[in-house]
Amino acid sequence: MNARFIADELKTLVGRLVKPERIEHVNGVVEFCFKLARRYNLESDKLEIMALAHDLFRDLPAEKLKKIASSYGIITEGVYEKRPILLHGLVAAEFLKRKYKIADTDVLLGVAYHTSGHPDFGTYAKALVLADS
Repeated sequence: MNARFIADELKTLVGRLVKPERIEHVNGVVEFCFKLARRYNLESDKLEIMALAHDLFRDLPAEKLKKIASSYGIITEGVYEKRPILLHGLVAAEFLKRKYKIADTDVLLGVAYHTSGHPDFGTYAKALVLADS
């Protein structure tokens, strides 16, 4: 699948899954990612996909988020039992991997850990965290 198709589908999903007040945030992250892409000569398509996906599952009820995570084989114990909202990035990354066959480690780590960071973050993951902040 090409990046434009994925981004267009993700925009539709954002409109369906994300609360109206968070859509403004997601769009702001997308716009800031475009600025970072121009400034640092990064692939804007890749950053757009990351920005659109990062909070895709953020507004789901905790029980539904845990159920999806569990179906994806994501461990929901430990800190995730007390703070299931932290699963939203992990679920989004797994969704990108399964639905769109995205295998880029930096993209997947960036989306999965955009709230907590990860020692293996590359340039694109760091750009997403910066745009999200």
